[in-house]
Amino acid sequence: MTDIAGQTIKRKEERTFKALSPFIKTGQWLGQAPNADRSERKVNAIETAQRAAQTAMTTRRTLQRAQAAARLNLRIIKMVVKAIAILVKGLAALLGISSSVIVLLCIVMAIAAVISSPFGIFASGENTDADVKPLSQIVQEMDAEFEAKLEEIQKSAGNVDRVEIHYTDSADNTRIDNWADIIAVFAVKTVMDTENGMDVVTLDSTRIGILHEVSWEMNQLESHVETIEHTETVTVQHEDGSSSEETTTSYERILHITVNGRKAEQQAEAYHFTNEQMDLMKELLSAEFRPQMLAILGKDMVSDFTTW
Repeated sequence: MTDIAGQTIKRKEERTFKALSPFIKTGQWLGQAPNADRSERKVNAIETAQRAAQTAMTTRRTLQRAQAAARLNLRIIKMVVKAIAILVKGLAALLGISSSVIVLLCIVMAIAAVISSPFGIFASGENTDADVKPLSQIVQEMDAEFEAKLEEIQKSAGNVDRVEIHYTDSADNTRIDNWADIIAVFAVKTVMDTENGMDVVTLDSTRIGILHEVSWEMNQLESHVETIEHTETVTVQHEDGSSSEETTTSYERILHITVNGRKAEQQAEAYHFTNEQMDLMKELLSAEFRPQMLAILGKDMVSDFTTW
C-alpha cells in the first residue's frame, strides 16, 4: 500500500510539474511568485509606464504630420474615455500594479491622440511658451485689424458723403460673429493637410499665419463708390413779382463696403473638404463643444455680434 501510495504521489507530482513548467520557463505565472519577484515586477511596470508617458509627451512635441490621429471623431473620443476605465480594471488585476499608474498611462495616451487631432485646439491655451499666443488674444488682434481695414478703405475712397456697410446674410445688417466657424475650419484644415499637417495646440507664428488666411477668406471685403445725381426743381420769386422755376443738380458720393461672411460649410466646400473632414468640423461646432469653443475665443455665451 505504501508503494502504491508512493507511486500515486509521484505521478501527481510529475503532472503538477508538467503543468507548471511552461509558466516557470516564461516567468508569466504569478500565482505562486515570491513577494520579492512581485515587488520587482511592480517597480518594472511603474518604470515602463513612466517611460511610456515620457515617450508620449516627446512624440506630441515633435509631431508634424497627424493625419492618422486626426481621424478621431467624437464617438471615438468617448470610446477612448470608456476604454480607460476598462483598461484600468483589467490591467490592474492582471499585472498587480497600482491602478493610478495605469490611469496615468492611459490618460497620457488618450490625451496625446486627442491633441494631435483638430480637437487639440481646445488645449491651445495650455501652451505658455514665449513665442505662442492664446487664441483669445489672436482673436482680439484680428478684430482690431478688421476695423483698421475698414478705416483704410474709407480713407482710400476720398471724400464721400456717407458710408454704408453691408453684411451679407445678416438679417439686421450687423456684423456676424463667425469666429467659431473660422476656428473649426482652421483646425481641420491645419491638422489634416496632406502635405504640411501640424497640430493646433501650439499657436505660433506659422499657425497664426494660416489662421489669418482662413479668417480673411471667410470675411472678404469689397467696396465701391456710388455717385448719385440729385435733381431738384425750385420756384424762384423775382423782384418784379414774377416767378420762375429753376433746376439744380447735385451729386452724392456713397461708399459701399460689403462684408462677405462665410459659414463653415461654405468655406469647407471652397477648400474641398472630404466627408471625414466635414464630420470633424461639424463636431467641433456642435452644442456639446460650444462652451469650450467660447472659452478659447474669450467670448461670453452671448456674443457681441450677431451669430448665424
